[in-house]
Amino acid sequence: MKAPHVFAALLAVSSVVAQAAQPTFRDRYNDAAKELVPQLQTTGCETKQAAGGKAVTECKLQADNALLSLDSVNNKLAGVWLLVDSTKLANGGDVARAGGLLLRTARGTAQGNHLAVATDVLDASRKQGWKEACKDDAASASRLCVSANARGVFHITLNPL
Repeated sequence: MKAPHVFAALLAVSSVVAQAAQPTFRDRYNDAAKELVPQLQTTGCETKQAAGGKAVTECKLQADNALLSLDSVNNKLAGVWLLVDSTKLANGGDVARAGGLLLRTARGTAQGNHLAVATDVLDASRKQGWKEACKDDAASASRLCVSANARGVFHITLNPL
């Protein structure tokens, strides 16, 4: 009679272990950053808990004057903010790659047109004097937004739809 209970307990434990083994957004982000823009890999993160199950994880990046911020509610990603100083990157195309990096991470795959979507948003922002421009991306079920200041510091956000 005890055998079914033992089996159920083992099944529950293996389910929890499998869920814990799934990579987080930050893990997937770092894996993609290694390939696309190594300077944007995280070097250290700190999570701050808030009321109502909210949390903010801020990560320093290898590039100077760069920051990745992950907002979550009840352990579910609620938004991503990437601050990038374009003057500190190896080349100008890395800003588009940074936006593509967020989309690729949200999609969970390297397949698709993540770089083209990011480039479209950057072009739209540039045409508006670097004011915020956004584009919905059905493949990642998210909205990518970009803005910049006069010094070339870009604010790239990704929010679930």
